[in-house]
Amino acid sequence: MNNNEEIMLYIAKMYKEIKQEVAEGRRKKPNNYVIDSGVEFVEYIDRLLELLPPEYEKIIRNDYLNERNKKWWQEYFKKSTYYRRKSEAVKAFVDCVTL
Repeated sequence: MNNNEEIMLYIAKMYKEIKQEVAEGRRKKPNNYVIDSGVEFVEYIDRLLELLPPEYEKIIRNDYLNERNKKWWQEYFKKSTYYRRKSEAVKAFVDCVTL
């Protein structure tokens, strides 16, 4: 596993944990007086994803952020294309996060 993949897995873990806490009511969306850095983190990640090409966003969301069928990509990509694009998507995303 390369460094970008490790970073992506860590971000995805945090993202999913915070989203779960919000769904269970353990975190609330911030109002004008309260700041919740976890919720802001999720919103930041969602905004970054919107800056990526749609194909990259789909890969990041389906492979890392959402619980999906592991073979979701088969209806969109050939195997070699998927792995190449996945690597490109992770690199682009991590580059955005680490700027």
